[in-house]
Amino acid sequence: MSTNHQEPIHDPIDLLDELDSITRAQDMLRHRMAALAARYRTLESVRDRFDHPAAADAPYSTEYGHLNAQFSVEYLDWASGYADSAVKTLGSARTRAARIREKSGQAQAEAPAIDRRRSR
Repeated sequence: MSTNHQEPIHDPIDLLDELDSITRAQDMLRHRMAALAARYRTLESVRDRFDHPAAADAPYSTEYGHLNAQFSVEYLDWASGYADSAVKTLGSARTRAARIREKSGQAQAEAPAIDRRRSR
């Protein structure tokens, strides 16, 4: 066995599995944000319930709850869009990561077998 060969620190197959797991979780998060935004949209029909006029002793305490609900929807929509971009970017990372292969030939024949068991 060659003394200058170093075993990979991480198995590319395990790394690809982890990347796939992250991508699935990110996509699920995107769907959850979109669903939550849709639920906030349902408050539109009862939006006046969330407005609280200023009290006599606190004239600047008016709370416009309908605006809070509206902006919650907008922010969730934006976050969902960013998550969609992240999923697409992760897809590009996966394309590259799937190409990671060890050299074939003598170097691989000399290398010890990689233990593919997970430590989780």
